Amino acid sequence: PSEQRQQMAELEKQTREQAQMQVTATRTVNKLGEEIVTQTTSAYEAQTFKSKSDWKARAVLASSLHLRCKHLYVTDADLTEDGFTYVLPKNIIKRLVTVSELRTQCGAYMFGLSPKGVSAVKEIRALVF
Repeated sequence: PSEQRQQMAELEKQTREQAQMQVTATRTVNKLGEEIVTQTTSAYEAQTFKSKSDWKARAVLASSLHLRCKHLYVTDADLTEDGFTYVLPKNIIKRLVTVSELRTQCGAYMFGLSPKGVSAVKEIRALVF
């Protein structure tokens, strides 16, 4: 029983240490020049506050995504003989990259068909976002 009590005391001590909140203060300046001090106690609050002030940086990064379409490469290690080979026209790839964002996952339905006689190759004709 004494070992069990000791283990229970250790567990209670750990939970008390975890229950203590850590306060993070963030100082920002709005467009009027006023200083705003925000105190957050949880990771969720800090993330929410950061996401509200982070939209400018994300917008700038998203505006330069179309430049990444010029340098697309596929390594030979990714290719297998067993699976399908998808052929994507450059204009469809460019549209997919243009509507996407760095921190947000983007998905689309692909529509296409196989050339006659080659069922392992799929030519993508359209994407629906």
